[in-house]
Amino acid sequence: MWAVRGEVPPLVEEGRSHDSPSQLPTEIWERIVEFATEIPGVYATEDHAAIAGFSRDRYGICLSNWFKDAVETKLALSRVSRYWNNLMQLFLLRHIRIKTGRQACETAIALKRLTKRAKPDDGPGKWTLRVEIALDGIHAWTEKHTKAMRTIFKSCPNITCFSTVFSTADPYVYSCPTLIGYLSAHRSLKRLELKFDAEVLGAVVQGLGPTLQVLWLYPCRRITRDRDIGRYLFPSLRVLISEALCEPYVKALTAPNLEACVIDLSFEPSLLPVMNRSRMQYLATSNVQRIASKLESWSNLKTLSVTYYELATQAIPWPTKSMIHLRLECIMIEEINGKEHTHLRVNLAHLISVHMFPNLKHVRLFLPVEDRTDYSPVLPDSVRLLWFEWLRDCQFLGIRIEISQGIYQWTEDFWRAISFEELAEILFPPLLEVIEDDRILDTTL
Repeated sequence: MWAVRGEVPPLVEEGRSHDSPSQLPTEIWERIVEFATEIPGVYATEDHAAIAGFSRDRYGICLSNWFKDAVETKLALSRVSRYWNNLMQLFLLRHIRIKTGRQACETAIALKRLTKRAKPDDGPGKWTLRVEIALDGIHAWTEKHTKAMRTIFKSCPNITCFSTVFSTADPYVYSCPTLIGYLSAHRSLKRLELKFDAEVLGAVVQGLGPTLQVLWLYPCRRITRDRDIGRYLFPSLRVLISEALCEPYVKALTAPNLEACVIDLSFEPSLLPVMNRSRMQYLATSNVQRIASKLESWSNLKTLSVTYYELATQAIPWPTKSMIHLRLECIMIEEINGKEHTHLRVNLAHLISVHMFPNLKHVRLFLPVEDRTDYSPVLPDSVRLLWFEWLRDCQFLGIRIEISQGIYQWTEDFWRAISFEELAEILFPPLLEVIEDDRILDTTL
């Protein structure tokens, strides 16, 4: 971050030469810079797919690399000329990432100094949309560092997202409930990504509950010690992301306007939050069998994401043929990796049933590694033949096949349409050769 490097590009005084590089309007250059420094999904509050994609980067590896590249690009552009220095004030502080207590202090000092040089209530922090604490390793976080965060929040009145989910330290280390209290005055804050326990979640409900729209819950190490789990009301919540071990807290949530869930239903369906299921549009779960028989109550569901492992190993109780779901358009299959296939054929057939899902348009596959050309170790011959037949059926039904390869594409929610023949060459080249030799391919496509 610029504060650590001691490189805080100065504000440009009014009346100075802009040294404009061309006749393009400033608004066009702003869009170009925004595109060049974009981190997928990092500011999203309404795009369900973008938020879900961002949450696939559970350890923050993609975010860390993208953030580093974005900062280097912003700093390089800010040094080009006075015009570019002035333009980059909109972007240099848009995303603040705190990795140490010392950096928190240096950032707070820089923001305070730059704000004094600007017009009242018009400091550079007004452009900040995201602040995150990403402590790595062991840190001696003190009250001084907590006060520095308060200064940062005060200098950045338009924050829309606060995150601690990528911090290795537990929330009590950096006084997370206190920080949430500082943020309670930020009416613009719509998205929280938190490593949490009962105390943190209680502070969120008290300070931000009425206005929060996106919540990502990641359990801290002392979450198992929590005994007093109350009820948590989030009347405006639209998107909920929940990791394993959060189930008791998820059950305690009331979110009547929830529209998207990325959630691990490890035990019983009653562990879903209290919500209106007919409002749900996007659902990603590792335990679809808990809801499959009641899909008719999810009447507005458009995207359903399931795991390969569950399809392969579980006898999922799909609804009877009398149930017709008219809204489902996209089915995503995650974690395609493994030799199990006991129930795979039956479950795959149900997913593309024209009786249950007549308006299904897309099947999206998460493939493990980008540019991989040999999936033999991932899918044994028996499983590959099954996939071959199923993908051929998708083609016959006019269902578009799309793939996303590798963690970076998964995180940016990037999908590429692919023909059946091209995908067959990627997934099962030896199998394809055998079929061609036996003259079967022409009669089965």
